[in-house]
Amino acid sequence: MAQKNQKLVSTTTPRADFKHIGALLVGVTSLEISVDASKLEAPSNLYDADSAWLQYQKGKLSIFFAKTDVSDPSILLSRIEVRYAAESFWDSFIKQQSEFAESVGKYCGQWPSHAAATDRDSRASMRAVKSHSVWSNYTYMAFSGTEAAIDFYHLSASSVAKYSKLRDTAGLLLRPVMRVQLSTFDLHDLLTESTAVAEAIRKDVPATKELAE
Repeated sequence: MAQKNQKLVSTTTPRADFKHIGALLVGVTSLEISVDASKLEAPSNLYDADSAWLQYQKGKLSIFFAKTDVSDPSILLSRIEVRYAAESFWDSFIKQQSEFAESVGKYCGQWPSHAAATDRDSRASMRAVKSHSVWSNYTYMAFSGTEAAIDFYHLSASSVAKYSKLRDTAGLLLRPVMRVQLSTFDLHDLLTESTAVAEAIRKDVPATKELAE
């Protein structure tokens, strides 16, 4: 992770100048942090969502997940907000997931178009009986057939600051936040929506080499 941008990205090539701290690969001679996805700990907090959507305003980005009351579709039983720094969302959710998004799109394209229909726009304006919010800066996604999951993780900014200024690695921990289960169709809609959000982020975030690629 480049300290100035607080970027958390996956790596597949081990390097001698890095050491493992859980799933993190921490630079010994350089101020870099990356993630070894093979060592990620599965989140113990689980949430079943039947809709998902994005909300972006300059500098503020959230992914919302909700569960509808089966007996009364006008009510959300619960809603969870996952907040991201715009740069982290770009690196973890958009840039790293491009090939994965293509696979999801190819799979969903084999189904009738009505299978992917959602009413997430109306749900975004509905009140929820229960609501909760968390932060994330690293995401791992997977799907099998029509079932999909998104695992959210978080590395605190204060831990990164101590590492950058004091070379203190004691506080570095990629904490499992939550696993969201959802349909592959809802995941596809979310990934498609993120494409439009990506363009907004590209315009708003101060120019960097990473966002220009």
